[in-house]
Amino acid sequence: MKYILFDKLEDAIDVYKSIIVDNGFYIGDVDVELIPNEEVLLANTMLNENDVCMFFIANRPTGGFILEVHTMPNDKYIAVRDSQKDDGTFWTYYFDPEKEEEE
Repeated sequence: MKYILFDKLEDAIDVYKSIIVDNGFYIGDVDVELIPNEEVLLANTMLNENDVCMFFIANRPTGGFILEVHTMPNDKYIAVRDSQKDDGTFWTYYFDPEKEEEE
């Protein structure tokens, strides 16, 4: 996992967009719809031939934001990251290769 810390959400989104474009994807492939009421504000998956990258922009407990990039094989079901919702419940993000192939 790689991560970068930011003070401003806009800076985290800009770096996220540049990573997607630098990896050969079109700016139109960049999803910046923010998730309401959750620690994770943005979650997106970039599927490659042999691996997958999952991106998360989340609130930091001490303030600011974190951009996380998780790279893993694209053929295994993997729990990737936990997040907490505003109501206190926890949510886990998974990579499921079968669901990615269906989309």
